[in-house]
Amino acid sequence: MNKTMSIVWLCIIVVLIVALALFCFAPNMKIGVYDFTSPINNIKLGLDLKGGVYVTFEAEKYVTDDNGNYLDENGDILEDQKNESVRVEVNNFESALEGTAEVMQSRLKSKGYTEATVTVVDGYKLKVEIPDVDDVDDVLDILGNPANLKVKIGSEDGDDALLPNAGHIVGANAYYDTDSSSYAVQLEVNAEGQALMAKATAECGTTSSTIYFILDGEIIQQATVSTVINSKYSKITGIDTADQAINLAIQIQSGAYDIKFVGNALETKTIGAKLGEEAIQGTILAGIIVILLIGIFLILEYRLMGVAATLALSCYLVLLVLALCFIPLAQLTLPGIAGIILGIGMAVDANIIIFERIKEEYGTGKSRVTSFKNGFKKALSAVLDGNITTFLGGLILYFMDTGGAIDGFAITLMYSIVISLITSLLLTRLFLKLLSPLNGKDKAFGLKLKPAKEVE
Repeated sequence: MNKTMSIVWLCIIVVLIVALALFCFAPNMKIGVYDFTSPINNIKLGLDLKGGVYVTFEAEKYVTDDNGNYLDENGDILEDQKNESVRVEVNNFESALEGTAEVMQSRLKSKGYTEATVTVVDGYKLKVEIPDVDDVDDVLDILGNPANLKVKIGSEDGDDALLPNAGHIVGANAYYDTDSSSYAVQLEVNAEGQALMAKATAECGTTSSTIYFILDGEIIQQATVSTVINSKYSKITGIDTADQAINLAIQIQSGAYDIKFVGNALETKTIGAKLGEEAIQGTILAGIIVILLIGIFLILEYRLMGVAATLALSCYLVLLVLALCFIPLAQLTLPGIAGIILGIGMAVDANIIIFERIKEEYGTGKSRVTSFKNGFKKALSAVLDGNITTFLGGLILYFMDTGGAIDGFAITLMYSIVISLITSLLLTRLFLKLLSPLNGKDKAFGLKLKPAKEVE
């Protein structure tokens, strides 16, 4: 490639980098009839950056009465309340806790908090995170009451319930019913529930009745019954989509759980959005300063090789922002910002390893072109080893973090590693190839021969 073509391609790439950066960080504006929305607004911000409410509940693992007294297997109050060995554990505690989390999530979404998340922490706690909420009491009002599922027949307003309490429901599973050619939910009840079902539907052989499933006072599903139900299994048909059937099954089964919480909320915290704004602005400014300082160091130490690395790092930052804007799972949090900073360090480290290998090759008397080729080849294993092990560390953190506190760190770290590998191994090499015709002197690339050893 001649000098002119190198300059042309370098100008094209630099203009492209600048254009992408402006595209990412440009403010929202109206262009003619088109409303331009900056891609950076697509970045999902964690609770610590966006602001909102953070609440943690501790679930009671053992069966208690309404006053919080532990009960024995017969339902009587234990004489020795402090003796955990004689307490009766809640049936299927883990499943019950997951079900309670589903109920909470459903409640919050029904109230308009679509970005709220409810996760199980440490096996016995529920952590609730709700962005864009200022008052903890609003959240506690929504989540404070236990889920209440009722199944009524004939009339939704009647006092008589088909099943007096949701504890009669053993399970609910979604499936596709070939008989009705629609999605359905299979309902399983215990022996007492079966007897109540048979009694309540005794007259359905001659007339049809409607069964209402009411969760927290709202009808979540209704079905027509035309025959006597005298089995522990029954089905709700006429559901349009698989998602609706799955959601109904979750709601019905979740409503059957009876998880109590220890006292009030274990921890409540309100995070202001101002913290997030300051953190993001500070991160952008810090990123620009870091790249400038690193670029100055690389250029002083490695000359034109440093210029190639600086251009590659600029591409790294732009590609990382685009990844955060458009790739699923990416959520920017304060720990996530730390992941980005660590990723910059990994990208710089990879370039330095490559350049040092190039200098070693050149020091043995090889040509600049051969040194570039051999330097990248010999540095490949070291660069891959360091980045792959770091990526695996991020992957383990992502899957092992049950509370989600460092998900943002793990995800941004993994994105950073992948992008830094692309920029250091491919783009740095491309920029070196484009810069080579601009200066024929090897010293311009920070290369010099090693001094000859003295003969003893």
